[in-house]
Amino acid sequence: MKKESGKSVNVYSNNPKPEDDIPEDFYSYALIKIQENLSKSEIEILRNIKLNRKVIKKCVMNIPYNLYLTGMGEQLIEHFYKKWEIKKILIKIPAELTRNNEPLFLSSSQYGNMCKIIYIVLTQELPSLKNLTDYFKEIITLLNKLDLPVTWITPSGLKIKYSQIKLKSIKTKTKLISNSRPVTISLPTDNTNKIKMIRSFMPNFIHSLDAANVHILLELLAEIDNIPVYTVHDCFASTPNNMFLLEDKVKKAFIDIYFKDDGYLQKMHNNIIEQIEATTGIIKLDGKVYIDVKPRIEMPDFPQAFKNKDMKEFIKGLLNSKYFIGLLKSFFNYLLF
Repeated sequence: MKKESGKSVNVYSNNPKPEDDIPEDFYSYALIKIQENLSKSEIEILRNIKLNRKVIKKCVMNIPYNLYLTGMGEQLIEHFYKKWEIKKILIKIPAELTRNNEPLFLSSSQYGNMCKIIYIVLTQELPSLKNLTDYFKEIITLLNKLDLPVTWITPSGLKIKYSQIKLKSIKTKTKLISNSRPVTISLPTDNTNKIKMIRSFMPNFIHSLDAANVHILLELLAEIDNIPVYTVHDCFASTPNNMFLLEDKVKKAFIDIYFKDDGYLQKMHNNIIEQIEATTGIIKLDGKVYIDVKPRIEMPDFPQAFKNKDMKEFIKGLLNSKYFIGLLKSFFNYLLF
């Protein structure tokens, strides 16, 4: 667990006077990295682009939810304008988003290169994100090969079995009305949509952890009488006189999930190995775990960066953080960035 990345998302503070802290802004940090790469682009026109926090914020938020390059292009275009010129589309970058304060026009190829630069920064240059997303992709691909559903138990004890069924589209038409139009309906098949499994796992997994945090928080608050609490996904509210107590319990719920013993992600990894062992069998050789099939398949290693070591000091910094709950979206902000 890195203290610097924790500080950048307001999870960790070692300031002896936390009341003097100011909230960190990860979006601004990501923007600096993006601008550095745009300024070094081999394409001259891209070096004149000066994005702002608002333009890249949605992309940063959605990267942990498996946002792909095409999706990023669709999100960024909301801040620009399309212009048709002799059977081709130009992307207009407004003056306020350029270095010389004059609008410029990108070809489709140039716009694609700009999106690619932003995508590479967010998925490869920012610490930890690529390691964890690659690990989960390998895990889901492995389970797909074994025709096993993705099964996990949330920190609050809820068992989730997740799979995506392929749908088959068919057209049908009523015989009661002769001039009626055909209607397309989707019917489930017996096959798994393996590509969709890989793409959709992360958002569902993250949402399950957010929900588990609420479950554990409510259990902690149940020990105290007359504490009103309102939750919307990963946002929490209470009456003003109870906010400090609520903040303390939210932090303790997160500590229970991510820092207790080996941490939840390591426990989940071990649980997946147990599932595979129970259905297919495993073999341990030279410190590696292999699936007992022909040919043998090596079990993906759990990323070293996410293994809990001595967490006492980090937990102390978490409890010391003034803006942990005020700017909280999900603890995955810290895990991924």
